[in-house]
Amino acid sequence: MIELSNVSFIYQNGTKALKDINLTMKEHRFIGIIGPNGSGKSTLIQLLNGILLPTKGSVCIDGIYTTDNESLWEIRKNVGVVFSNPEDQIVTASVEEEIAFGLENLGIPHDEMLERVSKALEMVALKGKERVNPNNLSGGEKQKLVIGTVFAMEPKYIVLDEPTSMLDPYGRQQVTSMLPKLKEAGKTIILVTHHLEDLIKADEVVLMDEGRVISQGSLKDIFSQEEELKRHSLFLPDLLRLQIDEEVRRYIHTDSFLTVEEMVDTICQYQ
Repeated sequence: MIELSNVSFIYQNGTKALKDINLTMKEHRFIGIIGPNGSGKSTLIQLLNGILLPTKGSVCIDGIYTTDNESLWEIRKNVGVVFSNPEDQIVTASVEEEIAFGLENLGIPHDEMLERVSKALEMVALKGKERVNPNNLSGGEKQKLVIGTVFAMEPKYIVLDEPTSMLDPYGRQQVTSMLPKLKEAGKTIILVTHHLEDLIKADEVVLMDEGRVISQGSLKDIFSQEEELKRHSLFLPDLLRLQIDEEVRRYIHTDSFLTVEEMVDTICQYQ
C-alpha cells in the first residue's frame, strides 16, 4: 500500500506544487489521477519512488519511507515509472535487448532473464519483433516496449505519467487496452492522464487541482460529478458519458467498448 501523509512539496524556485496531500492507494487496483495542468499530478508520482522527496510530510511504500536512503533501491524496484516520451527511456538497438537491459542491471540470472523477457513480450503484444530496432516501431509500440521493460523488472506498482500524450488515437488505444491486463497480472496501476476515456477500466480516480487532492472515489462517483469536473477544466467525452449512463447500462454492457468503433459493434449486438 502507498500512503502519503500531510505531503507538501516546494520547488527550489518557490513553486508550491503540493499542499498537505493525504492519499492512500491500495494494492491490485487501477487508479487514475486527473486534474488540469499545474495541478501537481506529475510532482506527486515522482514522490512515489523517491525521484523527489517531500518538503513536508511522508511518503510510505509498503511500510518503507522514501526518505530512508538505505531502502531507496528496494522502493525503486517495487515502483516502476513510465514517462510520456518513450524515446527518453529507450537505450538499446533491439526490442529484446531493451527489455533485457534493466534485468542485466539487476543481475538476474540468464535463464530467468530469458523467461522474463518472453513473458514481457507476450504481455505487451510485441512477440515476433524481438530483433526490431525500437526506432522502427510506431509511437504506440515504443510506449508498449517501455511498459514491457518495466513489467519485466516485476515491480508491484506501475506508475504511468501521461503515457498516451504523444500518441495518435490508435497508439493510445494500444496502450490503454493493455493496462487492465497488467492489473490482472497482479500489478497496481497508477495512471496520470488528461484523457478521461483512458480510465474507463479504472477502479478509482483521484481528482487534483492547485496541488491538492479535491476528491477520491470510484470512477462512477467521480465521473458522475460532471459540473465539478468542469470547474477543474475537465470535460467528459460523449463516449465516456454514454458509458457511465445508468439508463444506457440497463441495455448495453458499456464496459466492453473503449472506442466509437467498439461502441457501434456492441450496440449492433443488441439489435
